[in-house]
Amino acid sequence: MTDVHEEADWFPRELRDYWSVSLVEAMVVAVWAAAVAVSTVRGTASGWTTGQPAPWQEDLLLAVGPLGIFVLVPFTVVLLLVTTRYRHLGLVAPYSTAVCIFCGLVLSSPADCQILALNVGTLCIPLLIPVGRFPRRPRSSSPSVLGGGEHAIRLHSLLNVYWWIKRGIQVSAIGSVLLTLFLMRSNAFAERVAAALPWLLFLLSAVLCAWCWLRLFRPFFELCCEPFFRPLYKIRARGPGVKAVPPLGPVLVIANHAAWFDPVFLGEFIPRPITPLMTESFYNIWFIRPILKYVFRVIVVREQAARREAPELQQAIAALGRGECVVLFPEGFLRRKEEMVLRRFAQGVWHILTARPDTPVVACWIEGGWESTFSWRGGPPVKGKRLDFRRPIDVGVNAPEVVPAGVLADPMRTRLHLMNRVSAARTHIGLEPLPPFTLPAEAEPVQSEQSA
Repeated sequence: MTDVHEEADWFPRELRDYWSVSLVEAMVVAVWAAAVAVSTVRGTASGWTTGQPAPWQEDLLLAVGPLGIFVLVPFTVVLLLVTTRYRHLGLVAPYSTAVCIFCGLVLSSPADCQILALNVGTLCIPLLIPVGRFPRRPRSSSPSVLGGGEHAIRLHSLLNVYWWIKRGIQVSAIGSVLLTLFLMRSNAFAERVAAALPWLLFLLSAVLCAWCWLRLFRPFFELCCEPFFRPLYKIRARGPGVKAVPPLGPVLVIANHAAWFDPVFLGEFIPRPITPLMTESFYNIWFIRPILKYVFRVIVVREQAARREAPELQQAIAALGRGECVVLFPEGFLRRKEEMVLRRFAQGVWHILTARPDTPVVACWIEGGWESTFSWRGGPPVKGKRLDFRRPIDVGVNAPEVVPAGVLADPMRTRLHLMNRVSAARTHIGLEPLPPFTLPAEAEPVQSEQSA
């Protein structure tokens, strides 16, 4: 298992996604350059009197320009303002599809290559905005920046290589415009290029489009859920950890658990895909299970009081080994009573950190979920309750920290330490921390619950 983890750490999933986006960016610029070049050659050769396309094709091509300017660009800007950097990746798949469609249209309507050039150039505007916000060149190889662990320097090197290759792709794609226009000076060569280039670009764009949908469907799905989720909750994350969540490498996010949507509340500020642990009662809902299993790849926790085996812990350890961001609610149960603000943490979090002791831990406190539609306050979630509308959800986020080895040596001390860290996150949203959780003088277990 160790070998598999190390191989995955060499090229994390997030970096594979960013490379896909860089290829799409280069493809968009290349299609724009080719459209300009082909239209120039055909227009010059025919005196701009090439045959006209079908009416429906002309209407479709002419409609895309205003659609991009007045609909796609404003919608993209709004999404960029209210979503995390990771979800910006969701824009790439539909834009790659649009580029593929345009390449197909230019084959059936070669007379309007100049219109294609204009429309693809319009699509570059909203596409290049999110691409420009992807991880910049790192200035430090500190474990706190790259997720800690023995592979921090390796991740730093990968980010440097990615940064330089990304800039190289951008420069090469833009340079292809000048090179193509220069080659157009030769009429014989220009005619051969003009005949073959659209087919080649269509095939390349189709392959790249399929790749993007396979690689980037999850951020696209999350982006599509934003218009439905945003009216329900007004989420505000505050604290030193909001901008300090490691962008790469393993990281464990822990928090209190009071509502079904707690993982969603955390995912609103975490700038990377999360791997949450989820109870099987929610996971087994028939219309949600395919999405959770194949899109989000959640780790299922069996609801059983006493068990000798806990395969979900091994799955969480393996996910951290792959450099993923694991979201865990150490209480193990959804809050059921008003007076039970925070349960004693179960031993699972200690087992996970013992296997991965260098993993940074981000402790959070979620306030506002207990009163929501999807909590147990006033009865089972959803049943007989009004749907939430703009309910305020405040999330306090501590800075990432590695649990000291001396604390990690003892299970009870580890659990109490993490409970106090979660409690301390309340101060970032203007709440008083809970009374300190301490180890009793006798060798007795700590109380199973704590009042506010």
